[in-house]
Amino acid sequence: MFKISIVESQSIIREGLSALLSKQVGFDIISSHVDFIGLLREADSLQPDVVFIGLNTVGVNEIRAIEKIKMQFANVKILIFSTNYHEECIRCAFRAGVHGYLHKDSTPTQLCNAVKTVTKGRFYLSTTILPIVLNCFVHCVNRSHSAGNTNPTIRT
Repeated sequence: MFKISIVESQSIIREGLSALLSKQVGFDIISSHVDFIGLLREADSLQPDVVFIGLNTVGVNEIRAIEKIKMQFANVKILIFSTNYHEECIRCAFRAGVHGYLHKDSTPTQLCNAVKTVTKGRFYLSTTILPIVLNCFVHCVNRSHSAGNTNPTIRT
């Protein structure tokens, strides 16, 4: 049984996520919060496996909150659910320690797959987010290649 906490400011989205996820066998919604403060207030009584966070931006306050969640719940997996697909926000979220990033155009099946994927210790990106992350990765590789090593060795 995967214990899930939801943090989402908009009640219709929070309730919709809760309804969708609670229909799945093996998913137990243990808490639902309007903000990070509510989740952190219940830190002593909660032991979620997954924290589902609805964010529209990933700024300094959100990064600090994600880091606090990681400190409060040692083995928790964090999934971001957002309308934002800007490269910098995605990068900041993963630097803060999230395990998955879903765009709000994701299907219910993708939501469930994301939870199952991160609980197995893997990272999850929705199909809308994946090309952005791959593009960023390729640009970083190309920059490091042109800045230093002009003759890379590929090992298999």
